[in-house]
Amino acid sequence: MWLRAVLLGLALWSVGAGSARRAHAQAPGSPARDYDAEIEAEIRAARAAAGSEHLGTLTTLCLVPRSGTLNTSDERPRYVRDASAIPPRDQWFAESARVFDELYFVGGSQHSSWALVTGEGIIIIDTIYPYNSEELIVGGLERLGLDPADIRYVIISHAHGDHIGGAQMLQERYGARVVMGSADWDLVERYPNRYATMAPARDIVASDGMQIRLGGAGVTLWETPGHTGGTLSYTFTVHDAGRPVTVAYSGGTAFNFPNSTPDPGIRNFQTYIESQRHIEERAAEAGATVLLSNHPLFDRALDRNRMLAGRGDGPHPYEIGQDMVQRYFQVMQHCARAAQLRLEKRAAVVSRPSRPTPGARLDAPVGQRIGCGPLRSSSCLSAARDRRLVLVCFVRCGLGDTMEQNDIDRGTLIVEVGFAPRKPAEFVIVRVQQIAGQSQRGAKRWRHRSSRPTATATIRI
Repeated sequence: MWLRAVLLGLALWSVGAGSARRAHAQAPGSPARDYDAEIEAEIRAARAAAGSEHLGTLTTLCLVPRSGTLNTSDERPRYVRDASAIPPRDQWFAESARVFDELYFVGGSQHSSWALVTGEGIIIIDTIYPYNSEELIVGGLERLGLDPADIRYVIISHAHGDHIGGAQMLQERYGARVVMGSADWDLVERYPNRYATMAPARDIVASDGMQIRLGGAGVTLWETPGHTGGTLSYTFTVHDAGRPVTVAYSGGTAFNFPNSTPDPGIRNFQTYIESQRHIEERAAEAGATVLLSNHPLFDRALDRNRMLAGRGDGPHPYEIGQDMVQRYFQVMQHCARAAQLRLEKRAAVVSRPSRPTPGARLDAPVGQRIGCGPLRSSSCLSAARDRRLVLVCFVRCGLGDTMEQNDIDRGTLIVEVGFAPRKPAEFVIVRVQQIAGQSQRGAKRWRHRSSRPTATATIRI
């Protein structure tokens, strides 16, 4: 499955990259800074870091990245309210497996759950969906000869339904302590319907460097916000036939946070990049040689589990070495930086309008009722002011309408458009300032004509 995704991503990237280069070559008035070259350099660095080991992560983040938006819905997920919406078993089931002496895979084909078994009980890391956690986690432990009643802790990497899904069940049935990041505890409590059947009662709030210890084993928690506000990653030690091996666990990967616009996308990508740098450094300090994730696509868990059966005396299939663990987090940083640069390029384009020649001819003839529109986003810069969104547009205007020929101003105006806070599609011009040409006295009213709802405004010079 992961190989098909990689091949598809490579094909799409090849087409998209060529189109992007052509579009850039044709764009007039490009900024002096070569953003496309910087973006391409980051993608090349990501591909070099990925090698053949981290292709699933490269494809997801660099070649076919997601564009996330803010989710404020508090509706019950369809798979909770309608049993017929639950995917068939063959789409999510995977066999459980013993991976290290005390670490077991009890996840599915697309989402992972891990059981760290100690002499005093079991620590579960991530709990999949509410509809399959019973069979995969509880059933998986039983198939491995382990008792789910021994679960003492449940650690949730982030509060998405595919990872928090079984937490409420494990807490209520076995009395397990649940650990999660502060921001994600808040998220669960803010949207009770969204998390129906999977919302544990607030318990342990994670902090950076906190350790969850049980029976001589310990998991160190690292705050890595970005994927969600409370995303956690981990480092911990397991054993391979008694030999200690250090694991780095990546708690959140895809760019499903709000990133479709420069604000807040640039800032959100910076948070993500800094978080990956943080876990990269912690993994280096711990000497991690194993990389685990909560999705088999990223750590190739299913392939490696099959390899374990034929391992013999060979190297452990999960051990990829310290350098390759570091390169995993570098792939994430380079891909995020490439996406961040795309947003910086957009912000630079709208904030650098070309200045016209003073006295240039007007775009509109005398008598045409156009005002300054339609406004184009390519000539506008958004900014927050006085608790409202302001769009400052640099446009060439004709104040035709009923004015006389000698009253027509030639030049470029700065048009400041204030958006109503509750009706973002409605606007009214609140300031017009001449920056080229001759000043003229007078005022005329006009009606904006565009695909947006019309709004009457007064232009004063």
